[in-house]
Amino acid sequence: MPAAARWFVTLLVSFSLFAAAAWSADQPAKKKKQKAALMKQFDTNRDGHLSRIERSKMREAVAKLREKKALNRNAAALNGTL
Repeated sequence: MPAAARWFVTLLVSFSLFAAAAWSADQPAKKKKQKAALMKQFDTNRDGHLSRIERSKMREAVAKLREKKALNRNAAALNGTL
């Protein structure tokens, strides 16, 4: 393999590893923020835990949100704006 090709492959692999590490480092913070938002919205008795009723309301709301996003995505695909 020529030296230039080796250098390019090394650079490409290094960049890929750096990008993967940067992306994965952000995920726990994002997940923690999402959980805090859900707790704030659905933990009605503010005990820090979701009861069965609170959890079922949260799941219903999340399902409606996913359905709405899917409908918007499908409409955008049909209109050609996706």
